[in-house]
Amino acid sequence: MHKIKKLKAQNAIEFLITYSWAFLLITVMISVLVIYSSAPKEIISSSCVAYSGFNCIDSLLKETYTANVATGSKLIILLNDKQVGITNITSFNAILDTVKSTSSSCKSVSGSNTLISGDITNCSASFNSIFGIGAVETGIFTIKGTFCAPQISQINNNSAICTNPANYITNGFIRVQVQS
Repeated sequence: MHKIKKLKAQNAIEFLITYSWAFLLITVMISVLVIYSSAPKEIISSSCVAYSGFNCIDSLLKETYTANVATGSKLIILLNDKQVGITNITSFNAILDTVKSTSSSCKSVSGSNTLISGDITNCSASFNSIFGIGAVETGIFTIKGTFCAPQISQINNNSAICTNPANYITNGFIRVQVQS
């Protein structure tokens, strides 16, 4: 009789040890899913990758309002021109989750379309869609323009003249969370 109680106790302890690990693992997995499904922007950060010619500095997607009613969304991307030369941006377009931008533009922080290596540009795209505050949207953007590489001494003293600029197209990827 004493041996049967000892075996039952041993079986109970083995059962608890074996299945407590499984229970703990399932609990941790559920906790991680709950945290990331309702995560604020600090946890799910925005990301922006420009494939050539530019470095992404920051991105933002906000709802736009008219008379306190959401009427659309606006994407803003800050880019740093890393090309040695003169870049003139002629168009900027974005697509977020298959929704195309209705209007868009790029201007350097100084207010010009012409960028010199190292200049920061602010590109913005408007959408008629309302994505919903807190939603995480992914998409692509395209920058078209012209580029020329005069002598470096001309670039540094702002006396550069482009006689034969080359056309270029560069793309990028974006993931951003909608803010109010």
